[in-house]
Amino acid sequence: RGGFVNPIALNLEVVLVAQARDDDRFVVRNCDPAYPPREFALRDELPPAKIRDLGEWDEWTLDRLRQRQEEGLGGHWTVYVQGAAVSFQDLLRAETGELRPPLKGMNAVATGNLPASAGLSSSSAVFVSA
Repeated sequence: RGGFVNPIALNLEVVLVAQARDDDRFVVRNCDPAYPPREFALRDELPPAKIRDLGEWDEWTLDRLRQRQEEGLGGHWTVYVQGAAVSFQDLLRAETGELRPPLKGMNAVATGNLPASAGLSSSSAVFVSA
């Protein structure tokens, strides 16, 4: 978010192995028991209409964050997988709202040795791996 970056190469990684599903459900697990599994249906996470610019995206994501907090869902590592799926599906959305094509869900397992909360962009690594 606009901070300083020290570009260096590290021998650390996040790996996500996935299997396509026939529906739009995402079943996401982590090999580390500190990160509990979660399931979600992509259709339940999408914005009500196509997002047209970054301002709309920021507004919608902040609204979703507030809604999740009110529902007691708070932060969860799988929101980075959700974010990747939602943003990609919205890119493929027609102005009419039609999903072209609708993305399939996936069964996924994540693992890695990139430490969380160490300033090494582990959340970005999960987003990109999804």
